[in-house]
Amino acid sequence: PQGPYRARRDAKFFSFGRRKSSIGAKNRPSPLMTRELLQCFHEVEDNKEDTDQQSNTTAVLATYGGEIFDGVFCFAPSLESKKRATKSYNPKFVAEQAPKLIVPSLPAAASSPLLDTGTQDEPNRRGSERRHGAVNIEAMDFSGSFAKYLTEPDQSSGHKVYCPPEWNALTIQARKELSHLLSWDNLSLWDFDVLVVADLSRLTMNNADDEVEEKKQQFCPLLFIGWAILCAPLAQQAMEGSLGNDCSDPCGKSPGSTTPRSSYPYDFCGDLKIDPDTVCNFLRQVEQGYRFENPYHNNIHAADVTQTLHCLLQLMEPDYADKIYTTFDFFTVLLAATFHDIGHPGTNNLFEMNARTTLAVKYNDNSVLESMHSAVGHSLLLGEEKKEEWDVFKHWDNGQIGRARTIMIKAILATDMSTHFPSVGVLASLVEKVQVEYMEDDTEEEEEPNERKTPLYILSQILAVRETVEENPLKEKCSELANVTLKFLLHAADISNPAKKNKLLVYWADRALAEFFDQGDREVELGIPISPLCDRRTVKRADSQIGFLKFVIRPTYALLGEILPRVKEEVIPIIDRNINYWTREKSRMSLITLTQHPAMGNAMMRAADFEKQNSDIGEEQEEEEEH
Repeated sequence: PQGPYRARRDAKFFSFGRRKSSIGAKNRPSPLMTRELLQCFHEVEDNKEDTDQQSNTTAVLATYGGEIFDGVFCFAPSLESKKRATKSYNPKFVAEQAPKLIVPSLPAAASSPLLDTGTQDEPNRRGSERRHGAVNIEAMDFSGSFAKYLTEPDQSSGHKVYCPPEWNALTIQARKELSHLLSWDNLSLWDFDVLVVADLSRLTMNNADDEVEEKKQQFCPLLFIGWAILCAPLAQQAMEGSLGNDCSDPCGKSPGSTTPRSSYPYDFCGDLKIDPDTVCNFLRQVEQGYRFENPYHNNIHAADVTQTLHCLLQLMEPDYADKIYTTFDFFTVLLAATFHDIGHPGTNNLFEMNARTTLAVKYNDNSVLESMHSAVGHSLLLGEEKKEEWDVFKHWDNGQIGRARTIMIKAILATDMSTHFPSVGVLASLVEKVQVEYMEDDTEEEEEPNERKTPLYILSQILAVRETVEENPLKEKCSELANVTLKFLLHAADISNPAKKNKLLVYWADRALAEFFDQGDREVELGIPISPLCDRRTVKRADSQIGFLKFVIRPTYALLGEILPRVKEEVIPIIDRNINYWTREKSRMSLITLTQHPAMGNAMMRAADFEKQNSDIGEEQEEEEEH
């Protein structure tokens, strides 16, 4: 559509930037976000024949807070009108008729005690929600030099170099490969493969032999990745030392070496008085709190988000980042990433509210799961579950603990997917305000006065002197933007799977849909409305991913690219390739469908031949006219 209709509709779209944000300020519409989203919106809307794409895009927007657009994104009938009589819906029949989603099987995980969160009020609990026992570390028969690897205290920090018992239980080959994977440089790569770490964490000496022993099998990717990041560089030194004389990989490199390090490593243990053994004990408790049987929201996802957040922090230019954030800021947000989904029941907030579960009642239908995750994690750190062996904050004063708690709560609550678009709008508006006001207030002579400075550069200039008595509106906005960006990075890491390389892209997409469809079946059984993206009869694999990438992922990382230029250089090209991949996958599935209906396929082929002949005739006529 063209003309006045499109102008009115676009004006309606632009209005989302003027809404009052959660920080209490009115924001101007952001040209960046409207340009990104409107382009995708026009492409989907103009393609009237592709109803699958329109309905799946509507579901994506509904899931991520798209209702703020006042009905602009309304390609298909409203969700209310699509509510079906669930009593007539036979999930067994649907399962037989719907295309099967093949999900890679999750290897048998270490036993994990599921937190008693009270989220399941249904009379019929699913078999996948049974409780399991905790990992019995003592039963692994550590002895001799493998009981605990300790060296002389590190001279720079005064801490002993520590290896968790799970590391010492690994085979030498597994330790060599993990030492290389968990080196500082590899941990800072965007294409880091968390699945390899998860597989290697199982290769213990007890179960590496052909003989099967009746012992608990360890499965601890979150423990290893969290230890490698939060305890660097001591963790890398411990890994290298645990290899003894076998400290070289096939390439002749020292796998655990911390040199050369990437841009600016942080030393939490030395700077913040963090004990490595305490951190590992806490990570072990957190990992056992995840439900390993969840297809998506499990301990592998937590490990992946923690590493991705670390990578995003490393994408900042060190000269600027050191002036904006402190080591304390980085540690607290990374610690929050480890337990941001602890105890996740495999359902979303809409399910909890519609089913009126104990959690929904407890948290008043307000960011139900995120509130629970934060509460459970802080219970381990500060509440009734706190113990000396995993008290990460034991060397901190009350002021530091209170500040850390504030940062972690805000960061975890910001991962609520239903607030995605409002959060993006707030951040985009702040970025624009800081850039505009900085250029207006900048009176210094520059070689290129019209050069547009990045927010990262601006923040580093304004916040470099934190003790400055003089306050001004620009400095307040810069402080606000720095705080909003820090918590937004955790949200960006939480939804980063579609922005990863193809192997991880497909793996996580299939697992997310499997968890969504499982929830949809449960909603049918309970007689409550089916949540968006959870109906296996209507959701198309490729269309759902295309909509998610175009409307959620790409605009998010395009905005981050304005703040962190390396994101624009390294991540955006991957996102574009992934959009093309799912587009080709959609075409491939369409061809498969045509082969199953020969009559339709022959008709479409004849139509395509006729169109080609007409185009050939038209080209010949144009050539004759030109001649």
